[in-house]
Parts: sequence; structure tokens; C-alpha cells
Amino acid sequence: MKEINNTPMPKSGRLKNKNMANTVLLDSDKSLKKIENSNLTKSTFKNSDLSTIEIKDSNFINADLSKCRIRAAKISFSNLEKINFEFSDLSHNSFERINLTKANLTCTNLQYTSIKESLLKSSDFRWANLRNVIFENCNLENANFENASLDMCKLVNCNLKGATFNMNTNLPFSKEFAKSKGMKEIRIIH
Repeated sequence: MKEINNTPMPKSGRLKNKNMANTVLLDSDKSLKKIENSNLTKSTFKNSDLSTIEIKDSNFINADLSKCRIRAAKISFSNLEKINFEFSDLSHNSFERINLTKANLTCTNLQYTSIKESLLKSSDFRWANLRNVIFENCNLENANFENASLDMCKLVNCNLKGATFNMNTNLPFSKEFAKSKGMKEIRIIH
């Protein structure tokens, strides 16, 4: 296994054309404003405040951004496959053309976030707050929405085949409509 580096943030507030895989980034706060064309695979920003950041053309595969505060940010054309956003505040953001396949979004707040033309296959939204989220032209195939709140959520031209929900999921539409879109209700049998 590669040794993990502890690296302070650059004073410029920007990461551009950097390979920082397997890095623990220290002092990751609001001073970091832009990440572009960089590799942060298997890196950690755990407990950081990255509000208002712009991320573009970057890799965050298997990165740990759990318990982060990332509000009013713009993330586009990036690979966030298998990222860990557990217990993070991702509200009021704009995500466009990103890969969030198999992402851990358990107990994450995504209120008022717009997610467009993105892959979210097999992502875990258990206990997530998805109120007023707009998913547009997204692939949510096999996503887990158990116990999630999707009140006032809009799903426009989205693939929901195999996505799961349970009796505690607040859907923005009827269970019958969800099933007609290919969603599956999970029932606990005692």
C-alpha cells in the first residue's frame, strides 16, 4: 500500500493539474476555491468546509469526504465513483455530468441541490435529505432510497429501474407510480 501524505493546502486556494492520490489534505477549509484537472483518488478531506468550491475535470474515486460541509459549490465533469459523503452537508449545490456510481450518501443533506446528466447507479441515499433536489437526466438505477426524504424532489427523465425504497421513504409520488418506473419496495418480514 502506498504511504499516505499529509499535505497542507496551497496558499493560492487552487489545485490545478495535480496528482494528489492517497493524500490526506490538511486545513481544508473555505480557502480552497478551485480544483481543476486533478487526481485526488483515495484522498481524504474528512470534516472539511469546502463551501463555494468549484471542482471540474477531476477524479475523486474512493475519496473520503465524510462529515464535510460543501455548500453553494459547483462540481462538473468529474469522477466521484465510490466517494464517501456520509453525514455531509451538500445542500444548495450544482452537480453536472459527474459520476457518483456506488457513492455513499448515507445521512447526507442534499436539499436544494441540482444534479444534471449524471450517473448515480447503485448509490446509497439511505436516510438522506433530498427535499427540493432536482435530478434531471440522471441514471439512478439500483440506487437505495430506504428511509430517505424525497419531499418536493423532482426526477425529470431519470432511470429509476431497480432503485429501492421502503415504508419510511417519503416519495414525491405514489408507490404505484414508483413501481411503474421500475422502483422496488423493500419490506421487512419478521
